[in-house]
Amino acid sequence: MQKRIGYLDWLRVFSIFSVIILHASAQNWHGTDINGLAWQTFNFYDSIVRWAVPVFVMISGCLLLQRDIPISQIYRKYVGHLVTAFLSWSVFYACFHDGDFLDFIVNVLHGEYHMWFIPMIIGLYIALPIIKLIVQKQNIMRYFLSLSFVFAFLLPWLSKIIHDFCGHDAIAVMNALNRFIQPMGVKIVSGFAGYFILGYYLHVTNINRKNRIIIYILGILGLALTVFLQVALALKIQNRHQNYYDVFTINVLPVCIAIFVWFKYTKFFEKPLRIIEKLSRYTLGIYMVHVFILVQLSARLGLNTLSFNPILSVPAVGIVVFIISAAVSAILHQIPLVKKYCV
Repeated sequence: MQKRIGYLDWLRVFSIFSVIILHASAQNWHGTDINGLAWQTFNFYDSIVRWAVPVFVMISGCLLLQRDIPISQIYRKYVGHLVTAFLSWSVFYACFHDGDFLDFIVNVLHGEYHMWFIPMIIGLYIALPIIKLIVQKQNIMRYFLSLSFVFAFLLPWLSKIIHDFCGHDAIAVMNALNRFIQPMGVKIVSGFAGYFILGYYLHVTNINRKNRIIIYILGILGLALTVFLQVALALKIQNRHQNYYDVFTINVLPVCIAIFVWFKYTKFFEKPLRIIEKLSRYTLGIYMVHVFILVQLSARLGLNTLSFNPILSVPAVGIVVFIISAAVSAILHQIPLVKKYCV
């Protein structure tokens, strides 16, 4: 068995809790007035945890790109497990949706809204032998990350900023630039492959204290910028939007890097507590079941983020959902067939 890396266990647990906070803050995000305290609070919480899913991808890249995994094992152990887990949980969630048999099949294939993560990570696993070649030479890896930064993050983000906040002339120039870039077809450096490789790169690269401080400052600025841009555009257009929640933005990327680096270089996280190691193993089950728990708490007990002051309700609901989801995942791990195929 591969030796466990302490800070990654802590980071995985912290990330899954942040995913729950993200979905809790989004629970009533659509139904509240953007000028009110509730929406502003939901937006704040939602903005500060947008790093969670990319960091999950970074953890996977960090772990898998260190190893030589035969293609047969990729499909048998990793892809196979995720496919069966996806289908199992899709069937479970589809049972709670109305509709005829065709609707049921569509819901199974589509999955619940949070399950988009599974096909995405399957795609990265399928491409793992190719991605592995990229990271074997540091100069090639850095070149890939540089291209990813420009084409997957910087240019799309600038396009958003210009279209949302600039005048007609700037928009015309940006549209022309986009028409020039689009035929290049540099899609190989877009998507979550950049985060996948970035996790490995940050893990194997020594970052001195001075550069770490710069990274942390940029991370804090990224958090503040996400909150600000979301609020500024919402007030401007007097409508809700998700333009700067996107993980492929210049405001979210530095937060992902700062969180990852902070966990890596903080001595407290070097050796996980026994409970953290356990929870780290339960994260897939927690991820799959937490949306169901979130919905049921609201439907059956009336506990949701509008039950009381949102400043307190979002973390409170998040903690309750996390505890129950972790308990459910722990129970499922005690059932051999469920553990093997579903969690």
